[in-house]
Amino acid sequence: MARLNTFVAGVLIGLVGFVLGFILLGLIWAQVENSTFSFFFYEGFIKAPMYKVKILSASSILDVILFYIAFQRGFIELCKGIMAVLLLTLVAIMVFY
Repeated sequence: MARLNTFVAGVLIGLVGFVLGFILLGLIWAQVENSTFSFFFYEGFIKAPMYKVKILSASSILDVILFYIAFQRGFIELCKGIMAVLLLTLVAIMVFY
């Protein structure tokens, strides 16, 4: 498990966490709205700029949870990588806002 305590592993885990958060959010949204993930992606994310910021923010929640778990276990380098992904997400949110 200590092999995962690297900056690169943190970035990769952060990216995977962000993508999984996005997919999970899209699937939940599609289920609640009786729609499809494709509709969520194209109409809710690509074509609707007012929802883009909210979707990016909600998608990063899984990364915050992963950061908390890694921090509690003392994986500081892993936390730095996850934080880098969160900061890039913040930059994207500021650009789209």
